[in-house]
Amino acid sequence: MVTIVREAQWVGIDVSQAWLDVALRPAGTDLRVSNQHRMGRTPGSTATP
Repeated sequence: MVTIVREAQWVGIDVSQAWLDVALRPAGTDLRVSNQHRMGRTPGSTATP
């Protein structure tokens, strides 16, 4: 018998003038990215990986 357990995933996003912070729970992953304009991106543009 196989039992599937689903665990809730949470994403927290905080935007400030200097940083974009992202936290994933319960994974415990944190990411901080500078809000400096790089590579010709402008406010409102979509970043691609």
